Amino acid sequence: GAKRGGCPNAALRFTDGGEGAFGANAGLPTVALSLLKPLTAKYVEDLGVISHADLWALAANAAIEQMGGPSVRTRFGRVDAASSKDSVEGQEGRLPDGDKGAGHLREIFW
Repeated sequence: GAKRGGCPNAALRFTDGGEGAFGANAGLPTVALSLLKPLTAKYVEDLGVISHADLWALAANAAIEQMGGPSVRTRFGRVDAASSKDSVEGQEGRLPDGDKGAGHLREIFW
């Protein structure tokens, strides 16, 4: 399909199916997204200057660098999904396992 990952449209915020229901994304809708709530409220909802998807990509890239990873340039312009039906097709082989630690994440993203 056309949507192969990389935070294309923030469909993860819909937990009724798609990315929001992927096992490898367990905890992201409740833990990670709640950390971004103040920024989301101000910059996505109130000011409308950035999409959910672009905010998440920016936050992920900043986190990678803060943890000692490479500096990843954020490319803006993502359009947010309207529902979970806009999710990527599947998770198999594309997402790291959350229970394997930092070394596994470096293998995937470094």
